[in-house]
Amino acid sequence: MSGLVYLRSLMDGVEMRSMNGPVILLILGMIFIVVDAVYLGRVVRARMNNKRALRSNVVHQFHRHVIDRNNPKYSGESNNQNFDNLFLGLFFDCIIDHLEYKDVTKDQLADKMQISTRQLDLASKKATGLPAMKVVSIVKSEYGVRQ
Repeated sequence: MSGLVYLRSLMDGVEMRSMNGPVILLILGMIFIVVDAVYLGRVVRARMNNKRALRSNVVHQFHRHVIDRNNPKYSGESNNQNFDNLFLGLFFDCIIDHLEYKDVTKDQLADKMQISTRQLDLASKKATGLPAMKVVSIVKSEYGVRQ
């Protein structure tokens, strides 16, 4: 009921013949709010789906790496591996070496791989879409010590 009173107070100084202008603006404003809310909902859902897909991809890549590491003769990779595959192989080996450690840091992983922490994060984001420590936490949650 207070909304109606507010609308009437908005219309107090308006003559009847020009009343359609504020009503149209009000309706357009409400439409804009609804469309914006729907769009925001889609963005949030897409982001959640993207996070799930990235996590699943990291788990799948790590599982494939462990299988290929244990059975190198069955590896489906050719000798012409791209940078992402080479990085992931080294990165996953490094994670496996540090799997039992609960508090491994990005500095320790970067030192082990002989690159800077910034290069580690950039290469990890390029190969997996996630920062290095997020990849480590995903792998540890699936295969190792709970953090």
